[in-house]
Amino acid sequence: MHFSLAAQIEGPTTVGDWRVALDHVQSRHPFFSVCIEKDGNANPQFRQVRNKPIPIRVLQVAAASEPKLAERIAEGGSHTIRSGVCASRAARC
Repeated sequence: MHFSLAAQIEGPTTVGDWRVALDHVQSRHPFFSVCIEKDGNANPQFRQVRNKPIPIRVLQVAAASEPKLAERIAEGGSHTIRSGVCASRAARC
């Protein structure tokens, strides 16, 4: 199962603010600290990963409806959760 969660935040924030918030969420929800890997029989399994924060990607975009925005957020990493922060002066993200 895959799903996305989007939120519109008004007012100034910093990447540091997002880091603190995501670290807090991750500490409360252990499933946000796992990766998926194959066992000895090539079956997928979850593995707890300690001391690996949820990645944050800061994306410069023209609009929140930019094509392929979800794919840009999801690029790279082995976490089961990823985050993207849209930064735009021209349009709300």
